[in-house]
Amino acid sequence: MNAIVGYIFRTAILLVVFLFSSLTLADTVSKSPVWKISHEQNTVYIGGTIHALAPSDYPLPTAFNTAYNDADILVLETDIAKMQSPEAQALLSKVMLYSNGMTLQKILSPEVYKELSQFLASRGGDITRVAQFKPGMLSIILTLEELKRLNQLGQGVDDYFDKRAQADNKTRLFFEVI
Repeated sequence: MNAIVGYIFRTAILLVVFLFSSLTLADTVSKSPVWKISHEQNTVYIGGTIHALAPSDYPLPTAFNTAYNDADILVLETDIAKMQSPEAQALLSKVMLYSNGMTLQKILSPEVYKELSQFLASRGGDITRVAQFKPGMLSIILTLEELKRLNQLGQGVDDYFDKRAQADNKTRLFFEVI
């Protein structure tokens, strides 16, 4: 359950670690959010990324692809496919939804609740559809919806390389496991 909470609340930064590689990136690394750490015959690449990029953010800086191509193992924050499984969704519901009759209306001040209701209505939404969500989940939903509305919601770096690693039959490991 802590893995799900950690995944949800880290909306800004994702570390993608590329293990056991040997290629030198020299100047390319210093011009992108990819860092190289070496010791003897082992090299680790750490890429600073975010979960959702705009389509215009692609292609990624060359250092990401160079590190990926050189890596024997790809270590990601979490297994995105497993996060979408019924089991993970059930755990997510337990963590991110109110139970026992609690709602946003009961925890927000009347003023804030009214502003939220008006904001959702201005976006074609209805507050009753989000009434059971805890504030943390609501903030994620609102952020993703705004990014989508602004056409800024594209594939994240973690998802991009995860799919690529699966297609390449590259070994994948995850920091968080469900």
